[in-house]
Amino acid sequence: MKPWFVVGLSCFAFFSTMSTATATEVGASPAALALGRAGSQRWRAEQEFVLRNVSYRRLILSLDVSVAREGAAALRFDLRPQRFSLGPGRSIRIHVRVGVTGKLVGTAPAEGVVIVTPAAGREIRVPWTIVFGQRPPAGLACPRCWRRRAAGTAKASLRTTTGSRRQACWLQ
Repeated sequence: MKPWFVVGLSCFAFFSTMSTATATEVGASPAALALGRAGSQRWRAEQEFVLRNVSYRRLILSLDVSVAREGAAALRFDLRPQRFSLGPGRSIRIHVRVGVTGKLVGTAPAEGVVIVTPAAGREIRVPWTIVFGQRPPAGLACPRCWRRRAAGTAKASLRTTTGSRRQACWLQ
């Protein structure tokens, strides 16, 4: 079972005899989206998140994407559905599609938010991130282990590739 995060919950009480509280009526799971690593101009990604109406009334919601930092390339987002009605206690699965629309220049990450806006009430923001560039090589690649019998003793060998160097060590 996934945890539910109610994003945008706030409370105001500052040296006052009356405190007021405002809360959002929508929860998002997951609370943030890691959309992956874009390594080329043809990169595309799809991800889903769930919105849940945590209020006692029907909500009319609309979705939009705001890019805070463009990063190494221009992006195109597609959110489905973009405008919908959600009954009390009900959930809806939101499909996010994103793709690179231009040439990659550098490796700066792109960041922003999916904005969920009710017709009346408080909006929530679901942050997203995309990193650019090729994945760095693993620090420890292709470990292999085997046993060798020599003169009545058993030794194990572990052979690894770190970067471009091949190394072997004998374990007793």
